[in-house]
Amino acid sequence: MEMYLNGIGCVAPQNTSEKPLFAEPLGETDVRRNIVKPNYKEYINPAMIRRMGTAIKMGVVASKQALSQAGTDMPDAIIAGTGLGCQQDSEKFLTAIIDHDEQFLTPTSFIQSTHNTVAGQVALMLKCRAYNFTYCHRGFSFENTLVDAALALEEGWAQQVLALGVDEMTTHTLEVFQRIGLNVKDAEPTLDLLKSEQKGSVYGEGATAFVLSHQPSEHNFGRISAVKTLYKPTNEQQVLDWINSTLQESGASLNDIDLVLLGKNGNPEENRWYEAVEASASTPSIGAFKHLVGEYHTASAFALWLGASILQDQEVPEVVFTRKNTTTDWNRILIYNQYDHRDHSLILLEK
Repeated sequence: MEMYLNGIGCVAPQNTSEKPLFAEPLGETDVRRNIVKPNYKEYINPAMIRRMGTAIKMGVVASKQALSQAGTDMPDAIIAGTGLGCQQDSEKFLTAIIDHDEQFLTPTSFIQSTHNTVAGQVALMLKCRAYNFTYCHRGFSFENTLVDAALALEEGWAQQVLALGVDEMTTHTLEVFQRIGLNVKDAEPTLDLLKSEQKGSVYGEGATAFVLSHQPSEHNFGRISAVKTLYKPTNEQQVLDWINSTLQESGASLNDIDLVLLGKNGNPEENRWYEAVEASASTPSIGAFKHLVGEYHTASAFALWLGASILQDQEVPEVVFTRKNTTTDWNRILIYNQYDHRDHSLILLEK
Protein backbone atom coordinates (compact mmCIF):
# COMPACT_ATOMS: atom_id res chain seq x y z
CA MET A 1 0.00 0.00 0.00
CA GLU A 2 1.31 3.41 -0.95
CA MET A 3 -0.96 6.44 -1.07
CA TYR A 4 0.20 10.02 -1.17
CA LEU A 5 -1.66 12.72 0.72
CA ASN A 6 -1.93 15.44 -1.91
CA GLY A 7 -4.51 17.50 -0.06
CA ILE A 8 -5.84 17.62 3.51
CA GLY A 9 -8.71 19.47 5.18
CA CYS A 10 -9.93 19.50 8.77
CA VAL A 11 -12.73 20.93 10.91
CA ALA A 12 -12.14 20.17 14.59
CA PRO A 13 -12.55 21.56 18.10
CA GLN A 14 -9.23 23.34 17.52
CA ASN A 15 -8.07 26.11 15.22
CA THR A 16 -6.57 23.93 12.49
CA SER A 17 -5.40 26.78 10.26
CA GLU A 18 -3.04 28.52 12.69
CA LYS A 19 0.75 28.31 12.29
CA PRO A 20 2.66 27.21 14.25
CA LEU A 21 0.09 24.52 14.82
CA PHE A 22 -1.65 24.54 18.22
CA ALA A 23 0.61 27.25 19.62
CA GLU A 24 -2.40 28.22 21.73
CA PRO A 25 -4.48 25.03 21.97
CA LEU A 26 -8.15 25.52 22.80
CA GLY A 27 -9.34 23.90 26.01
CA GLU A 28 -12.37 24.15 28.26
CA THR A 29 -13.90 22.45 31.27
CA ASP A 30 -16.80 20.47 29.85
CA VAL A 31 -18.20 17.00 29.21
CA ARG A 32 -17.98 17.35 25.40
CA ARG A 33 -15.95 19.00 22.62
CA ASN A 34 -17.58 20.91 19.79
CA ILE A 35 -15.94 22.10 16.59
CA VAL A 36 -14.65 25.60 16.01
CA LYS A 37 -17.18 26.63 13.38
CA PRO A 38 -15.56 27.77 10.12
CA ASN A 39 -17.08 30.55 8.03
CA TYR A 40 -19.43 28.25 6.12
CA LYS A 41 -20.33 30.98 3.63
CA GLU A 42 -16.81 30.75 2.19
CA TYR A 43 -17.50 27.17 1.13
CA ILE A 44 -21.26 26.69 0.78
CA ASN A 45 -23.99 28.66 -0.96
CA PRO A 46 -25.73 30.60 1.89
CA ALA A 47 -29.14 29.48 0.60
CA MET A 48 -28.13 25.83 1.22
CA ILE A 49 -26.52 26.28 4.64
CA ARG A 50 -29.76 26.49 6.64
CA ARG A 51 -30.92 23.10 5.31
CA MET A 52 -27.71 21.31 6.30
CA GLY A 53 -26.92 19.64 9.60
CA THR A 54 -23.56 20.06 11.34
CA ALA A 55 -22.05 16.83 9.99
CA ILE A 56 -22.87 17.76 6.40
CA LYS A 57 -21.53 21.29 6.71
CA MET A 58 -18.22 20.32 8.28
CA GLY A 59 -17.81 17.39 5.86
CA VAL A 60 -18.30 19.72 2.90
CA VAL A 61 -15.83 22.28 4.28
CA ALA A 62 -13.10 19.69 5.00
CA SER A 63 -13.60 18.16 1.54
CA LYS A 64 -13.33 21.50 -0.24
CA GLN A 65 -10.19 22.39 1.71
CA ALA A 66 -8.54 19.08 0.72
CA LEU A 67 -9.58 19.36 -2.95
CA SER A 68 -8.33 22.94 -3.12
CA GLN A 69 -4.91 21.94 -1.73
CA ALA A 70 -4.67 19.07 -4.21
CA GLY A 71 -5.53 21.41 -7.07
CA THR A 72 -8.54 19.42 -8.26
CA ASP A 73 -12.31 19.76 -8.10
CA MET A 74 -13.34 16.37 -9.49
CA PRO A 75 -12.10 13.22 -7.68
CA ASP A 76 -12.53 9.79 -9.27
CA ALA A 77 -14.19 8.47 -6.09
CA ILE A 78 -15.66 9.82 -2.86
CA ILE A 79 -15.37 7.45 0.11
CA ALA A 80 -16.50 8.41 3.61
CA GLY A 81 -16.36 6.84 7.05
CA THR A 82 -18.70 7.66 9.94
CA GLY A 83 -19.53 5.88 13.16
CA LEU A 84 -22.97 7.34 13.82
CA GLY A 85 -23.84 9.34 10.72
CA CYS A 86 -25.93 12.50 10.84
CA GLN A 87 -27.16 12.37 14.45
CA GLN A 88 -28.71 15.84 14.43
CA ASP A 89 -31.12 15.05 11.59
CA SER A 90 -31.84 11.55 12.91
CA GLU A 91 -32.89 13.00 16.26
CA LYS A 92 -34.93 15.75 14.57
CA PHE A 93 -36.85 13.21 12.50
CA LEU A 94 -37.50 10.80 15.39
CA THR A 95 -38.62 13.66 17.64
CA ALA A 96 -41.04 14.85 14.93
CA ILE A 97 -42.51 11.33 14.71
CA ILE A 98 -43.30 11.43 18.43
CA ASP A 99 -44.46 15.07 18.57
CA HIS A 100 -46.77 14.79 15.54
CA ASP A 101 -48.11 11.30 16.25
CA GLU A 102 -46.47 9.90 13.09
CA GLN A 103 -48.34 12.36 10.83
CA PHE A 104 -47.47 15.42 8.71
CA LEU A 105 -43.75 14.66 8.70
CA THR A 106 -41.42 16.66 6.45
CA PRO A 107 -39.02 14.45 4.50
CA THR A 108 -35.91 16.67 4.75
CA SER A 109 -34.66 15.39 8.12
CA PHE A 110 -35.25 11.77 7.07
CA ILE A 111 -33.35 12.25 3.80
CA GLN A 112 -30.46 13.91 5.61
CA SER A 113 -30.37 11.40 8.48
CA THR A 114 -28.89 8.53 6.49
CA HIS A 115 -25.22 7.70 7.05
CA ASN A 116 -24.25 8.38 3.43
CA THR A 117 -25.67 11.91 3.37
CA VAL A 118 -22.29 13.64 3.77
CA ALA A 119 -20.59 11.81 0.89
CA GLY A 120 -23.74 12.25 -1.21
CA GLN A 121 -23.96 15.98 -0.52
CA VAL A 122 -20.28 16.48 -1.42
CA ALA A 123 -20.90 14.63 -4.71
CA LEU A 124 -23.98 16.77 -5.45
CA MET A 125 -22.07 19.99 -4.88
CA LEU A 126 -19.19 18.83 -7.08
CA LYS A 127 -21.54 17.28 -9.67
CA CYS A 128 -19.42 14.16 -9.24
CA ARG A 129 -21.20 11.01 -10.54
CA ALA A 130 -18.29 8.67 -9.76
CA TYR A 131 -18.03 5.90 -7.13
CA ASN A 132 -19.57 7.05 -3.85
CA PHE A 133 -19.47 4.87 -0.75
CA THR A 134 -19.80 5.29 3.02
CA TYR A 135 -18.45 2.91 5.68
CA CYS A 136 -20.26 2.71 9.03
CA HIS A 137 -18.09 0.26 10.95
CA ARG A 138 -17.85 1.92 14.36
CA GLY A 139 -14.15 2.35 15.28
CA PHE A 140 -13.04 0.96 11.89
CA SER A 141 -15.12 3.32 9.74
CA PHE A 142 -12.27 5.59 8.65
CA GLU A 143 -9.71 2.79 8.35
CA ASN A 144 -12.01 0.87 5.98
CA THR A 145 -12.35 4.07 3.97
CA LEU A 146 -8.57 4.13 3.51
CA VAL A 147 -8.46 0.44 2.57
CA ASP A 148 -11.17 0.97 -0.06
CA ALA A 149 -9.29 3.99 -1.42
CA ALA A 150 -6.10 1.91 -1.65
CA LEU A 151 -7.96 -0.79 -3.60
CA ALA A 152 -9.41 1.80 -6.00
CA LEU A 153 -5.94 3.21 -6.68
CA GLU A 154 -4.33 -0.23 -6.90
CA GLU A 155 -6.91 -1.47 -9.42
CA GLY A 156 -6.24 1.63 -11.49
CA TRP A 157 -9.81 2.84 -12.07
CA ALA A 158 -9.24 5.85 -9.82
CA GLN A 159 -6.32 8.29 -9.92
CA GLN A 160 -7.49 10.60 -7.14
CA VAL A 161 -9.76 9.58 -4.26
CA LEU A 162 -11.46 11.94 -1.81
CA ALA A 163 -11.53 10.10 1.55
CA LEU A 164 -13.12 11.59 4.65
CA GLY A 165 -14.03 10.75 8.21
CA VAL A 166 -16.85 12.61 9.94
CA ASP A 167 -18.83 12.34 13.18
CA GLU A 168 -20.91 14.85 15.14
CA MET A 169 -21.93 15.00 18.79
CA THR A 170 -25.44 16.03 19.86
CA THR A 171 -26.98 16.62 23.26
CA HIS A 172 -29.19 13.51 23.10
CA THR A 173 -26.28 11.25 22.03
CA LEU A 174 -24.19 12.71 24.85
CA GLU A 175 -26.90 11.82 27.40
CA VAL A 176 -27.03 8.24 26.07
CA PHE A 177 -23.23 7.92 26.16
CA GLN A 178 -23.17 9.19 29.74
CA ARG A 179 -25.85 6.69 30.73
CA ILE A 180 -23.90 3.71 29.35
CA GLY A 181 -20.55 4.90 30.71
CA LEU A 182 -18.84 5.92 27.48
CA ASN A 183 -18.78 9.64 28.33
CA VAL A 184 -17.72 11.20 31.65
CA LYS A 185 -20.54 12.54 33.82
CA ASP A 186 -18.64 15.43 35.41
CA ALA A 187 -16.96 18.19 33.42
CA GLU A 188 -13.21 17.73 32.84
CA PRO A 189 -10.50 20.26 31.86
CA THR A 190 -10.21 18.88 28.35
CA LEU A 191 -6.51 19.61 27.80
CA ASP A 192 -5.83 17.57 30.97
CA LEU A 193 -8.09 14.74 29.77
CA LEU A 194 -5.26 12.19 29.80
CA LYS A 195 -5.00 12.58 33.59
CA SER A 196 -8.72 11.94 34.15
CA GLU A 197 -9.73 9.39 36.77
CA GLN A 198 -13.39 9.23 35.71
CA LYS A 199 -14.85 6.29 33.85
CA GLY A 200 -15.47 7.21 30.23
CA SER A 201 -14.03 9.87 27.96
CA VAL A 202 -14.97 13.34 26.73
CA TYR A 203 -16.63 12.86 23.35
CA GLY A 204 -16.06 15.28 20.53
CA GLU A 205 -16.70 15.71 16.83
CA GLY A 206 -14.96 16.66 13.63
CA ALA A 207 -14.54 16.14 9.90
CA THR A 208 -11.27 15.41 8.14
CA ALA A 209 -10.71 14.90 4.42
CA PHE A 210 -7.82 13.76 2.24
CA VAL A 211 -7.11 13.63 -1.47
CA LEU A 212 -5.22 10.36 -2.01
CA SER A 213 -3.25 9.31 -5.07
CA HIS A 214 -0.48 6.95 -6.20
CA GLN A 215 1.26 9.98 -7.71
CA PRO A 216 2.71 12.58 -5.32
CA SER A 217 1.97 16.21 -5.97
CA GLU A 218 4.71 18.82 -5.60
CA HIS A 219 3.36 19.83 -2.17
CA ASN A 220 2.22 16.44 -0.87
CA PHE A 221 1.94 15.83 2.87
CA GLY A 222 3.60 12.41 2.94
CA ARG A 223 2.37 8.92 2.16
CA ILE A 224 0.40 6.20 3.91
CA SER A 225 2.36 2.95 3.72
CA ALA A 226 0.20 0.71 5.91
CA VAL A 227 -3.34 0.54 7.33
CA LYS A 228 -4.25 -2.43 9.52
CA THR A 229 -7.13 -3.36 11.83
CA LEU A 230 -7.40 -5.89 14.64
CA TYR A 231 -10.77 -6.88 16.12
CA LYS A 232 -11.17 -7.86 19.77
CA PRO A 233 -7.63 -8.82 20.79
CA THR A 234 -7.59 -10.83 24.00
CA ASN A 235 -4.51 -9.26 25.58
CA GLU A 236 -1.83 -6.59 25.18
CA GLN A 237 0.81 -9.04 23.88
CA GLN A 238 -1.43 -9.90 20.94
CA VAL A 239 -1.56 -6.19 20.07
CA LEU A 240 2.22 -5.84 20.33
CA ASP A 241 2.77 -8.91 18.11
CA TRP A 242 0.35 -7.45 15.56
CA ILE A 243 2.11 -4.06 15.58
CA ASN A 244 5.55 -5.63 15.17
CA SER A 245 4.31 -7.89 12.38
CA THR A 246 2.77 -4.92 10.54
CA LEU A 247 5.94 -2.87 10.82
CA GLN A 248 8.12 -5.80 9.66
CA GLU A 249 6.01 -5.97 6.49
CA SER A 250 7.00 -2.33 5.90
CA GLY A 251 10.65 -3.00 6.66
CA ALA A 252 10.66 -1.25 10.02
CA SER A 253 10.48 -1.89 13.75
CA LEU A 254 8.77 0.01 16.53
CA ASN A 255 12.02 1.72 17.49
CA ASP A 256 12.53 2.96 13.90
CA ILE A 257 9.47 5.18 14.33
CA ASP A 258 10.11 8.89 15.07
CA LEU A 259 6.73 9.56 16.69
CA VAL A 260 3.99 7.23 17.93
CA LEU A 261 0.59 8.95 18.15
CA LEU A 262 -1.62 7.11 20.64
CA GLY A 263 -5.41 7.38 20.84
CA LYS A 264 -5.46 7.76 24.63
CA ASN A 265 -8.87 9.12 25.59
CA GLY A 266 -8.62 9.62 29.36
CA ASN A 267 -10.62 6.53 30.27
CA PRO A 268 -8.52 4.71 32.92
CA GLU A 269 -10.09 1.39 31.89
CA GLU A 270 -8.63 1.69 28.37
CA ASN A 271 -5.15 2.90 29.26
CA ARG A 272 -3.61 -0.59 29.47
CA TRP A 273 -3.56 -0.98 25.67
CA TYR A 274 -1.61 2.24 25.19
CA GLU A 275 0.70 1.70 28.18
CA ALA A 276 1.82 -1.64 26.70
CA VAL A 277 2.72 0.03 23.38
CA GLU A 278 4.42 2.93 25.14
CA ALA A 279 6.55 0.54 27.24
CA SER A 280 7.52 -1.50 24.18
CA ALA A 281 8.51 1.58 22.13
CA SER A 282 11.52 2.75 24.15
CA THR A 283 13.09 4.94 21.45
CA PRO A 284 10.35 7.01 19.71
CA SER A 285 8.73 10.14 21.03
CA ILE A 286 5.15 9.50 22.13
CA GLY A 287 2.21 11.79 21.48
CA ALA A 288 -1.56 11.89 21.94
CA PHE A 289 -4.41 13.68 20.19
CA LYS A 290 -7.78 13.05 21.85
CA HIS A 291 -7.23 15.65 24.57
CA LEU A 292 -7.37 18.13 21.65
CA VAL A 293 -10.56 16.93 19.94
CA GLY A 294 -12.23 14.37 22.21
CA GLU A 295 -13.16 10.76 21.49
CA TYR A 296 -15.27 9.76 18.47
CA HIS A 297 -15.48 6.86 16.05
CA THR A 298 -13.44 8.54 13.31
CA ALA A 299 -10.94 10.36 15.55
CA SER A 300 -8.09 8.48 13.81
CA ALA A 301 -8.79 10.69 10.76
CA PHE A 302 -7.82 13.70 12.86
CA ALA A 303 -4.67 11.84 13.95
CA LEU A 304 -3.78 11.27 10.30
CA TRP A 305 -4.32 14.96 9.56
CA LEU A 306 -2.11 15.84 12.55
CA GLY A 307 0.62 13.42 11.44
CA ALA A 308 0.55 14.81 7.89
CA SER A 309 0.83 18.36 9.22
CA ILE A 310 3.82 17.35 11.38
CA LEU A 311 5.60 15.77 8.40
CA GLN A 312 5.13 18.90 6.34
CA ASP A 313 5.95 21.44 9.09
CA GLN A 314 8.73 19.24 10.57
CA GLU A 315 7.52 20.39 13.97
CA VAL A 316 5.49 18.64 16.66
CA PRO A 317 3.23 20.90 18.76
CA GLU A 318 4.32 20.78 22.41
CA VAL A 319 0.75 20.00 23.51
CA VAL A 320 0.93 16.72 21.55
CA PHE A 321 3.94 15.24 23.38
CA THR A 322 3.49 12.86 26.28
CA ARG A 323 7.12 11.70 26.03
CA LYS A 324 9.78 13.59 24.12
CA ASN A 325 13.18 12.41 22.90
CA THR A 326 15.90 14.30 21.07
CA THR A 327 14.61 13.64 17.51
CA THR A 328 14.14 16.74 15.37
CA ASP A 329 13.63 15.08 11.97
CA TRP A 330 10.10 13.69 11.61
CA ASN A 331 10.02 11.12 8.81
CA ARG A 332 7.97 8.20 10.11
CA ILE A 333 4.85 8.40 12.28
CA LEU A 334 2.79 5.49 13.59
CA ILE A 335 -0.83 6.06 14.67
CA TYR A 336 -2.24 3.44 17.05
CA ASN A 337 -5.87 3.80 18.07
CA GLN A 338 -8.46 1.58 19.71
CA TYR A 339 -12.18 2.07 20.34
CA ASP A 340 -13.92 0.49 23.33
CA HIS A 341 -11.37 -2.35 23.64
CA ARG A 342 -12.63 -3.94 20.39
CA ASP A 343 -11.56 -1.96 17.32
CA HIS A 344 -7.76 -1.57 17.14
CA SER A 345 -6.12 0.14 14.17
CA LEU A 346 -2.69 1.15 12.87
CA ILE A 347 -1.78 3.74 10.25
CA LEU A 348 1.86 4.12 9.20
CA LEU A 349 2.66 7.51 7.71
CA GLU A 350 6.01 8.33 6.07
CA LYS A 351 7.56 11.39 4.51
